[in-house]
Amino acid sequence: MPRTPLLSLRLRIISKLYTRLLSKEMSELEPGLYFEVLLLLSQHESPLTQNQIAEQLRVDKSRVVNIVYYLSSKELIFVENKPDDRRHHNIYLSPAGRSLVPVIMQRVHALNGITTAGIAENDLLVFLKVARQMEHNLETALGQPAPAAEVALNV
Repeated sequence: MPRTPLLSLRLRIISKLYTRLLSKEMSELEPGLYFEVLLLLSQHESPLTQNQIAEQLRVDKSRVVNIVYYLSSKELIFVENKPDDRRHHNIYLSPAGRSLVPVIMQRVHALNGITTAGIAENDLLVFLKVARQMEHNLETALGQPAPAAEVALNV
């Protein structure tokens, strides 16, 4: 009888290798979600709040607070209190952060080329469709609603 693979292990290994190589290519930033936050902010016309970032990237708000602090200390973003609710903050890309986005996108695009080498485009589309369905299945099993907007960090 064939053994059933532990999907989380395979996905975690791929994620770790991908992030490690991207971090190596982007030594200007600490490894982690920093790239994703900058890309996410760059793809929105209006500012995002920490809650919106946490929801879209599906991470704890406390993690987002640390990321915002780090990116702010590097002057890649700036934070302002929301005028209508001072408990929440609007997060904006700074000019320095905005200028880093094309570099990140270029390196992510190159890394995606390395990652998907030897994979037919149709196979990659099937993989992405299956991954989205797995994500939906797990959210449903956990009783978690999907984020209001699909996260699509296009590069």
